Amino acid sequence: MIEEEKKYMERALDLAREGAGLVSPNPLVGAVLVKDGRVVGEGFHRYDLLKHAEVHALDRAGEDAHGATLYCSLEPCCHHGRTPPCTEALIRAGISRAVVAIIDPDPRVNGRGLDLLREAGIETKTGHGENEARRINEIYLKFITTGRPFTHAVFARQGWEPSAEFIEMASWYDSIVLGDNPDRYLKLSRAIAGRVRHRPLEIATLRDLPLEIISSIDATARVVSYSTPLELRSEILSRAGVTSVLILPFSRNVDFLGALNLFDKVTVVHPVDNAREHSEQSPEGMLPEVALVEREVITGSGHVEVTGYLARTV
Repeated sequence: MIEEEKKYMERALDLAREGAGLVSPNPLVGAVLVKDGRVVGEGFHRYDLLKHAEVHALDRAGEDAHGATLYCSLEPCCHHGRTPPCTEALIRAGISRAVVAIIDPDPRVNGRGLDLLREAGIETKTGHGENEARRINEIYLKFITTGRPFTHAVFARQGWEPSAEFIEMASWYDSIVLGDNPDRYLKLSRAIAGRVRHRPLEIATLRDLPLEIISSIDATARVVSYSTPLELRSEILSRAGVTSVLILPFSRNVDFLGALNLFDKVTVVHPVDNAREHSEQSPEGMLPEVALVEREVITGSGHVEVTGYLARTV
């Protein structure tokens, strides 16, 4: 039984990953309905389709949902939002059991979804796939529990080319901060365009970007400027349809947290021509070409543990 539950939960987690870049501001969720040892329905959440994963699975299962077991990567919602509560749909369909990986910490849910299922006579269980469920939803979990954006920083050496890993990472995020090196700005912007399933909102840092580059900024971009005055640049951006300009005094200790809290979730791409300026934070003495790290590195606190192309603050 345990091995079977693991198998179906792994399928639910695989489905959840299909929503990467397509769910914000909601979590990644996958759902599988199983009856008499066979999958009768499954689905994953996409924000634009106005249906949660559980409802997609119920639609595919039809009458077979009655008496089935639900395997879901996140606790079903129990509140009215853009869609009715999934708990109501599950109870109405007559499922007999629900196995979920983790509780949804959203204050509107936070265990209440499972409580409602139990009150309706549905057996519930949690824990299978918990670690992976938390990993794939680290962006959502950070934001829903703290109100702060989940951020990554990318440090790049001279001549760095956007890797497949970088492109994949970009598709998971709402926003991406592109640096003020003109060549790199265009390189990153063009690398993202057409190569991600969801193009993140571009945020340009305008300290030294020439006007011809500013003129090419995507009309949906928001701009963080580290220099003043900005009158001419603001006029060009306004003509391009850029909606927001935040002017910050330039500082090596610029308040990224204050700036990024204007957005829900942000990928910080912070190019550095010379990685040596961060060498004291790396046990290897030099950051790799791409290091994905938590924000503490940006503000200078903490240390970095580098493993291949990935790093975490410790």
